[in-house]
Amino acid sequence: MIKLFKTVWNWLDDRLGISVLLSPMKHIAPQDSKWWYVFGSATLVAFIVQVASGVALAFSYISSSSQAYETLVFITNNAPFGRFLRGLHYYGASAMVLMIGAHMAQTFLFGAYKFPREMTWTTGILLLAFTLGMGFTGQLLRWDSTAAWSVVVAAEQAGRIPIIGDWVARFILGGNTIGGATLSRFFAIHVFVLPGIMFAFIGLHVWLVLRHGISEPPVAGKPVDPATYRAEYEELLKKSGKPFWPDLAWRDVIVVTALIIAIAVAAFFIGPPALDRPPDPSILAADPRPDWYLLWYFALLALIPAKIEGYVMIGFPVLIGLLLLFVPIWNHKGERAASRRPWAIAVVCLSVIMIGGLWWEGQQSPWSPNFEAQPLSEKVVGATSGPVFKGGQLFHDKGCLNCHLIQGFGGRRGPDLTYIADKLTRDNLVIRIVNGGTNIQFFSSDSGKGGHVGSGGQLSWVFAFLKSITTDTNISTCTVDWNSSTPVATNHCVVSSISKSGGTLTFTRHDDRLPLAFDFQQHFFGFFHRSANAQANCVRIIGRCADRSVAESGGQMLGLNDSGFTNDDCPLNGVAQLAHVARPRIVVELVEHSLAHGGDFAAVLGAHLRQQELH
Repeated sequence: MIKLFKTVWNWLDDRLGISVLLSPMKHIAPQDSKWWYVFGSATLVAFIVQVASGVALAFSYISSSSQAYETLVFITNNAPFGRFLRGLHYYGASAMVLMIGAHMAQTFLFGAYKFPREMTWTTGILLLAFTLGMGFTGQLLRWDSTAAWSVVVAAEQAGRIPIIGDWVARFILGGNTIGGATLSRFFAIHVFVLPGIMFAFIGLHVWLVLRHGISEPPVAGKPVDPATYRAEYEELLKKSGKPFWPDLAWRDVIVVTALIIAIAVAAFFIGPPALDRPPDPSILAADPRPDWYLLWYFALLALIPAKIEGYVMIGFPVLIGLLLLFVPIWNHKGERAASRRPWAIAVVCLSVIMIGGLWWEGQQSPWSPNFEAQPLSEKVVGATSGPVFKGGQLFHDKGCLNCHLIQGFGGRRGPDLTYIADKLTRDNLVIRIVNGGTNIQFFSSDSGKGGHVGSGGQLSWVFAFLKSITTDTNISTCTVDWNSSTPVATNHCVVSSISKSGGTLTFTRHDDRLPLAFDFQQHFFGFFHRSANAQANCVRIIGRCADRSVAESGGQMLGLNDSGFTNDDCPLNGVAQLAHVARPRIVVELVEHSLAHGGDFAAVLGAHLRQQELH
């Protein structure tokens, strides 16, 4: 049997020259080539995984704008191994980007781009660009909402290229607008054009590696001299070189096997990225973003000032590309050891920090509205009814929560409004909301004229909600049984809103900067009951000047007086000149009136006090 196999092998080898094709595997390499040298082989294997999984997906994928999305849904949910193949293709792309990045960093740190391997470095940089291009065009083939808007972003970026920008943008879109021609064009680029170019450059890259050999590990104090390097390298191979296969390739086999297993495990257990909604350019509530390996560039474009956005969009990729291509030209000789080239270590470290930091910002996307923001819970709002509760609802319903954080909930596009009451006065809030500003609509008291809140009543609810957001640790609620005749004691509580559930009233206390407040003087008993003894209970009603304390108001306090009820009947702790008292009957009427008008006790009390002033 073995003899028959050898006979067949010799016949095929003689006719096809198989051993000649495999001879590069046995090229002599420095024996010190260890684990740092495995990233090139890992990148090649990841590319092979991409080709194999991509061909399998192409059997079911239809590059039609009316069917592409549905075919991907079918592949993911119904086709045999479809979900696994999509995951294999996605994580294979991620692995390829990681491996080629690690390969480039290792080559740069080892100075392997120096003489005579300048063109090997150049072809590697071009392969990096093609790899990123493959990743971007592949994302667009998902043809969901994110993909459609990503095409628009790409065309917008290309359109800013001087002179030829309009032509390039129309080439990307396949016309003047996104459509079926756009998808067909990207499908052709992703499946035919870029893979064909990459096959050619991979072949050229491997040929250059074989021609100039695998660079030996750098040694401090041993610089590259173009006049003598080739002879020194040949002498090294004769002295300690070994065939790549099988003597040195075992590390590569271990790494690529682990890589394939990792890709397969991720594809099987995690699966491919979820598809967004079908493409619909009319839906503006979209948050398009690239896959993770381009997320850092997405963040960079989002963070740069608008005035220089166009220059950075075009200039930054060009600048980075030129710098990488010119590295072996201005630094083609001299020391290779990283210990003698600290600037090389700094470049790699700063690049990793920059890309990592921008990636994190892109992941958070504080510049993008959060269109998925959920309504604030009762715990966050701090009320279950009344103006504060309604203001919290309105804050979500009108889209304010899409851009503003409240205790960690909402978007990050605008300022964090947690504890905004500690930072802005009521007048400041009025100016901000009524007049509008950058990226915020103006408020219109006439709901028929536009504006982002609606009516004057709604505006007061929003103010009540925003003013309730404070770091004041004394915020609390007090409850009183409205129907019981049994005396009920309550603690000191300043009230601005009231809600009622069954027979229980809930009074929400906020900070004393509210324009009006309701102050229960120390402890009182049963004054809410309709038959309560007026002389046995006292209530102090204080009207506060907006955002000023009692002392700052200069004693100019608004108050209620009812005949037969004097200040002497209710001790005011030395502040009689600043406030007046009222019979519980009047308080009962005010409470009932505020409950009938959304629980805004402060507004009802203010109106009543103004009416008293007129009389």
